Amino acid sequence: MGIDKARFVTTLPVRKSFMAYLSDEWQSGSHSALYRISAPNLEGQPLKASDRIRVATRKDVEPAFYLLLNFTVSRRDPPRHIVEVNPNNMAGGLRELDNLLGLLFEGFGPAAFNISRLDLNADVCLPVEQIFHTLYVPPKKKAESHHLTDKEGRTGKHFKRFLTGFYIGGSPGMLRVYDKLEELRVKKKDVSGMPDPLTRIEFELRHHKCPVRILSDIFRLAAVEPFRGLQFFKFSPQIILGQQSARRTCLQDLVRSVGMHQAIRSLNGDRHFRRDYEGILEPMPEMSDLLQRAYMEGVKRFLLMG
Repeated sequence: MGIDKARFVTTLPVRKSFMAYLSDEWQSGSHSALYRISAPNLEGQPLKASDRIRVATRKDVEPAFYLLLNFTVSRRDPPRHIVEVNPNNMAGGLRELDNLLGLLFEGFGPAAFNISRLDLNADVCLPVEQIFHTLYVPPKKKAESHHLTDKEGRTGKHFKRFLTGFYIGGSPGMLRVYDKLEELRVKKKDVSGMPDPLTRIEFELRHHKCPVRILSDIFRLAAVEPFRGLQFFKFSPQIILGQQSARRTCLQDLVRSVGMHQAIRSLNGDRHFRRDYEGILEPMPEMSDLLQRAYMEGVKRFLLMG
């Protein structure tokens, strides 16, 4: 929990020793024991620091990373290098990340690495469907929730008991909710010692949506509260009569069909939802508190390890 993915961009030169290793492995024609290397149209040739090269660590190689060398946005911009890692999987925390970047690039310094993506997450021992039926994200006024998939490949809208994930919003700011155990099973990972159910709630933030834009400022993530803005609601147990009873039934049907977020959006076209549906829903502030604590535990573990 904490930071599931981080993407860094730099113009620092690639370290010569690393470049020489890549070139030797590439020319040998044999599979590298450590990396999968891709350099289109350069088969059998020596690799140069100016070539566009993709590098990814092989399975079980630690620390795992993905590297794209000499990426260009336009002819006017200098070539850039992109590094993508999963900080959650770095046992040595921030120190391990710094060591990795120092092995890849000459003159390493955290101020030389811009951050273009951060996935901030927290896990909760509840089924995806329960989050789907209680979560509302108020800032995303133009966003809609979308089903991702289910265990049989059908949309969760019609097979709710198989719902394994959904998302709200889109790039550069998206909220994903998915069954973490299902994801690990698909990857052939052992989940026997993990709690069931286990749902991951994750913000995918890119470019200007990243709360921290430079690696040297990464410690500021300890002060970020991404989950405080989430709202969770449940239906009030009190007996409601008259017009409010009909509204409650309408809202319940919508929530079962499209989830709490989309249901509230659908009924809030005139911006009077809070007034019209007063007393039908009860807030659950403990949920956002729980998620924020879980996120903070993961972030602090990464920043302080090593």
